[in-house]
Amino acid sequence: QWTITAGPFCPPSSSVVTIKVDAPPVGGTATPNPAEVCLGSGSVITLAGQTGSVVQWESSTDGVTWTIINNTTASLTTPALTQTTQYRARLTNGGVCPDAFSPPVPVTVDEPPTVAVAGPNDEICNSPVYTLQGNTPTSGTGKWTQDVSNPAGATFANITNPNTTVSGLAPGIYRFIWTITASPTCPPTSSTVKIT
Repeated sequence: QWTITAGPFCPPSSSVVTIKVDAPPVGGTATPNPAEVCLGSGSVITLAGQTGSVVQWESSTDGVTWTIINNTTASLTTPALTQTTQYRARLTNGGVCPDAFSPPVPVTVDEPPTVAVAGPNDEICNSPVYTLQGNTPTSGTGKWTQDVSNPAGATFANITNPNTTVSGLAPGIYRFIWTITASPTCPPTSSTVKIT
């Protein structure tokens, strides 16, 4: 209030000005669940500790160019992802303070394992040794195992070599399983070959 007073016989003159001080918005913390997914899967990102209203979400694959997502809630469900993507929320307090962003959080996308191929079924004549014909993975690592119904005595020279030799074979039917595993977020792939 601003008051001006003159002589004692004149009433003072007053005027009131109102100043509003806005609190700046706080971006809070965005948390993805899960933070790491397999190619083609999505995640749910939840915002907590923020002040103000969510104006929009944004996504970026390079951290430079951001794409607007029309969502004004504190939770975001991502689409099926094909590459690692960062997400952030934009908040406002509705006043004159500049908008605030939550720190960007990545959702890491893992490459699924190469589809396992154990090789063609084969029939051999009374040989104790056989060379397996699994495919070489371009994503993940492979491992040979034996079916529980196999006759006893067969051993691998190197269980991680797709073309390893197996020895100790006797007449009978053997099933060998070639499994390729990549990230824990992606299911492994398996293939079985029958050697008679």
